[in-house]
Amino acid sequence: LAIIQELGDAIRERQLILHFQPKVNLASGAVVGFEALVRWQHPRLGLLGPGAFIPLAEVGDLMQGVTRNVIELALAQLRQWGDAGLPYTMAINLSPRNLLERDFVANFEHALVRSGADPKRVELELTETALMQDPEGAAKRLERIVELGVRISIDDFGTGYSSLAHLRRLPIHALKIDQLFVTEMATNAQDLAIVRSTIGLGRNLGLEVVAEGVETAQVMEMLGELDCDIAQGYVLSPPKPWPAISEWLAGDAKKWLKHEPR
Repeated sequence: LAIIQELGDAIRERQLILHFQPKVNLASGAVVGFEALVRWQHPRLGLLGPGAFIPLAEVGDLMQGVTRNVIELALAQLRQWGDAGLPYTMAINLSPRNLLERDFVANFEHALVRSGADPKRVELELTETALMQDPEGAAKRLERIVELGVRISIDDFGTGYSSLAHLRRLPIHALKIDQLFVTEMATNAQDLAIVRSTIGLGRNLGLEVVAEGVETAQVMEMLGELDCDIAQGYVLSPPKPWPAISEWLAGDAKKWLKHEPR
């Protein structure tokens, strides 16, 4: 209860910050974008990961405030990248509750306009669970979001209970294969089969496929051989604040390049 109370203060006092995890194109090895991941710079407990407070935000009805802060921070960073000539995309996670909010799309559009960020470089990530709570309402809201120029991806794909009959009606641009299947695909035949099948499904539906939870160079190579589009995980970099990511881009990021970008 104390943490929930303090989280309300943290939202108002802007104690939430973002770390960024890179996404790499497997064909070229180039960094194409980042996922924004929230952290809480707690004045007493130090830096807290989302597992320490997001479940409490859901219980305490604070997710709307958390998401609003994250969106504003992420769009501001994206605008800075654009002003600096950096062509990166920004992925932002939404909770199931966000998509059920009647005014979410209007509030998101206002934040997008205020930020001056390029909508075409924004990607909203939603889980299957979020989409299936209200499939018809979700479809309508997602259509309105896509009309703004924003991309939509399904996060943690394969771990929910969604129907492909519902998913195929949604304006989706990408599937993210859950790390549950990706991390051990080099040693687990069943995980490998699931990853291969999901990549094939994405290809047949005309969707981009992102593998998250990539922890070894071997898995990176296997994903490339399977024609996966994008990789994300600790083998590249753990989530870090932007100054540390800038250093990574200037150094370690270059070792993944298969050819110099034109």
